[in-house]
Amino acid sequence: MIKEDICNLRVRDFVTRICDHCNKKDRITVQQLRQSKLRQQYGKDYCKKCSYIYRNLDHPEGIKSSSWKGGLSLNKTSGYLRINKNNEYYHKKIFGDYLGRKLTRKEQVHHIDMDKLNNNLDNFFLCRDKREHNQLHSSMEILAFELFTEEKIFFDKKQNIYTLDRCDNDKIIFIPSKKPTCKCLWRNGKYYESLYLGNKKHIAYYRFVIEEFTGKKLNKDIQVHHIDGNTLNNDINNIVALSRKKHRECHNSLQNCVKELYKIGVVKFSKEAGRYHV
Repeated sequence: MIKEDICNLRVRDFVTRICDHCNKKDRITVQQLRQSKLRQQYGKDYCKKCSYIYRNLDHPEGIKSSSWKGGLSLNKTSGYLRINKNNEYYHKKIFGDYLGRKLTRKEQVHHIDMDKLNNNLDNFFLCRDKREHNQLHSSMEILAFELFTEEKIFFDKKQNIYTLDRCDNDKIIFIPSKKPTCKCLWRNGKYYESLYLGNKKHIAYYRFVIEEFTGKKLNKDIQVHHIDGNTLNNDINNIVALSRKKHRECHNSLQNCVKELYKIGVVKFSKEAGRYHV
């Protein structure tokens, strides 16, 4: 309730407001009074404390809310479900309750069917740390490359992704002018062929092959992908130049193929060995 008549007052003028709930008096501007949502909706005047209580009673939170979704939210970056209350990963909470203890920071939970929203206990595999989790995904790619040689997985050169549908890729006949001079072991444990250019300069042989075939020098941000997974097979039909983003999407499509083959029973997972197999 307002004592003064606000019709002839300016927006910066002060008026006395009497709370309709607790009868508390306070001084507010005409502008604050007109911006009050409760006054606009219900024609009532509340003090700051009572308006907060009234809003919560009118719009309940938590389980009482009509938009309650189990207290979970999807993290768009990781793709996992999180608990809104403490921002904890939902799958870690479920597996921790099953073990009767809270998982350590290093421990990670792997979804066997690679569906991050499938949080059944049978779909979980506990990894000691991030390194073991990455090795598990690497073993998936090794198996996928074996299935590629068996023609159960195919590579689409038009979209630069792996697929389960057979693709007709045109074969190119090209013989490089130079042969590789040596082999180099990289940090990922794989061997790559190298070409010596003189003056203590070397170039990766697969980059040399693509540069000579296209007649253009590759940008530093461009990466070369070996389609069959064999880094020593530098045939022009086995290598493709991709950006970092496309290269990552290419490897993701390879794991998605394993995911689809797992669903139909071609690929299986052994919890004792901690790896995928056919």
